Amino acid sequence: MYCTNTQTAHFAYAYQEEPMVVFDYVRDDAEHINYALLEQLKNGMLFSSKYQSRVKRFKPVKVCCFANFDP
Repeated sequence: MYCTNTQTAHFAYAYQEEPMVVFDYVRDDAEHINYALLEQLKNGMLFSSKYQSRVKRFKPVKVCCFANFDP
């Protein structure tokens, strides 16, 4: 799954248990990276609060972050 910086609720709703997630951060996101989302993916659990709220549990995900700044 490919994604830019986003809110956890939006990501959790769209996430379909892909084994790898790639984040591509633009320079404007340098001050607002969602580190909590990255940790939740590594822990294998997300709370999806959009529409039908639920906790999503899955195998820990490989996360790759691209940025043209030091995150």
